[in-house]
Amino acid sequence: MLPEPTVKILKDALIKKFGSEVTDALSCENLSIAIFLNSGNYVSRSTLMRLFGVVEKPSSLNPKVLDFLMKYAEIADLSYSEDKYADGN
Repeated sequence: MLPEPTVKILKDALIKKFGSEVTDALSCENLSIAIFLNSGNYVSRSTLMRLFGVVEKPSSLNPKVLDFLMKYAEIADLSYSEDKYADGN
């Protein structure tokens, strides 16, 4: 599982790119569709539901799925983003 600060950075970037909060199954479904339409990569609604805490079943993200999410959110490197986020930039 990713460290919580890294998960927060990823979720915040996904919400920013998506343009609305991700709080329920429908918004996870819509985000899944947006990711697919934007990149051609499929990330399941259930994966997004776990990531955003819609269901309480934490699991680690497959590295391929993490890459899809980072590309959609336009994050080049989460470690860089975490440092930048900690600096307040």
